[in-house]
Amino acid sequence: MRQAAQLVDAPFNLVAFEVEDWNNLLTPWPAPAIRKGADFGGHGGDTLQQLLEKIIPAAEGERTVNQRFICGYSLSGLFALWSLTQTDAFAGAASISGSLWYRDFPRLLKKSLKAGAFPADAQVYLSLGDAEARTKNAVMATVEKATNEVAEMLSSNPLVSRCTLEMNEGGHFDNATQRIATGISWLLEGTHE
Repeated sequence: MRQAAQLVDAPFNLVAFEVEDWNNLLTPWPAPAIRKGADFGGHGGDTLQQLLEKIIPAAEGERTVNQRFICGYSLSGLFALWSLTQTDAFAGAASISGSLWYRDFPRLLKKSLKAGAFPADAQVYLSLGDAEARTKNAVMATVEKATNEVAEMLSSNPLVSRCTLEMNEGGHFDNATQRIATGISWLLEGTHE
């Protein structure tokens, strides 16, 4: 991603993988649909397993990796942050416009942090558009409240070495590429402080 490379003055490797069915493959547990359509499948665990057992080993090969981060946008932002509660394979996450409104996510995160199920010295970058909560969908309208709650939880937890929440102008789809690049840059800058 050119934008991230322009913001970071250090070498890094970026691996991206495509997920066809976000509602099934990026959600951590099943939940009812919040719009017309299918329910959320809750197969994020399968996706995480594929990432850890196939995609990462294939991408890294024989390279020595000092730190690995996970980044996602929207439901993949939820997936990225949830992944930190499941494995210590990542030193941190960037959740850009993360679907942190997802049923029970803040409660699960609080429980995971309390149990120590989170990587030590984790770095977490959160980003949200300032207009995202202005939606007619009552569930999605809780995104700013949930994101603020998550940011406060992470910022005050000793397992987290760095956490920030950046509010951006606009809605969910505004400046997505630049916001992802900023999140990646923020994570990588912390490795060189």
